[in-house]
Amino acid sequence: MKGANDTAVAVQTGGKVDIANSTLSGTQNQFYGLWATGKETEVTAHQLKITSQGADSRLVNSYSANITLKDSTLSSIGQKARGISHWRMPG
Repeated sequence: MKGANDTAVAVQTGGKVDIANSTLSGTQNQFYGLWATGKETEVTAHQLKITSQGADSRLVNSYSANITLKDSTLSSIGQKARGISHWRMPG
């Protein structure tokens, strides 16, 4: 992805996704590789490679979602970039 604020994979409340043998990459600021939200949301990734080269990028983001990474690689270059972030929503 080459635009600022791009999201490669977004899974919303109640979604169930299995990703295998894939690459997600962003070259601009504020790239979101894998974004999931909701307590009932489940994401499983096998041999997933996520890379970013922009500032303020987030490779894996969970807002109360269940994310499982197996045999995966995360790589980020950029100021204030984060590999894995998890927030728990109240309620």
